Amino acid sequence: MKDPGFLRNGSQLSRLTDKKIYRTLLMGDVFHTAAIEAAMQNNEIFYKTCLQERKKERKKERKKERKKERKKERKKEKEIKKERKKELTFQRGWRKNSQRWTGKEGDKVSTFLGSI
Repeated sequence: MKDPGFLRNGSQLSRLTDKKIYRTLLMGDVFHTAAIEAAMQNNEIFYKTCLQERKKERKKERKKERKKERKKERKKEKEIKKERKKELTFQRGWRKNSQRWTGKEGDKVSTFLGSI
């Protein structure tokens, strides 16, 4: 957690009168320097617009995270599907020809009956 008296660029803040700003600073949620200065000057409109901008940024970040998670899930599903397909082809190889057996790698192995 960052010290609430300092911004990211290292400039020190004067006394904070607004409790909301103080809380956001404590949470480490320092966004625009201009927003803090405006709030210290009791310019609520500018402060609210900066909060809205931050909200939009958070929304974009969450969207990116969800997209990454979905991508990972799809990849896992694809791997599972691939494994199932391999198993099915393996079983089909057994059933297709009783004298010849096709393994997973595609090697043809003759059974005892096929060699006679």
